[in-house]
Amino acid sequence: MRIEGHQTVKSVLKELFPSILFKKKQVEIMLEAISILEKNPRPEEFLKLCQLSDKISSLNYATVRKKYNYEFVRQSFIKKGLIPL
Repeated sequence: MRIEGHQTVKSVLKELFPSILFKKKQVEIMLEAISILEKNPRPEEFLKLCQLSDKISSLNYATVRKKYNYEFVRQSFIKKGLIPL
């Protein structure tokens, strides 16, 4: 099954939330991220999304550290002049 679109994902997560046992915190964070994505985020808001993504990653079991984390994106935005130093 493939679920696409912010609204659809949000609806499915809200519907499943009461039944979720092990990943409730990740769902809460994802719902927060979706609310930011729905507003067409500016660079500062996009960085907040990166922090939320990092938080979800830290709650999940991972064997490989991801390359594109909050700090990577923040440095890229600074280099491109999208956010102040």
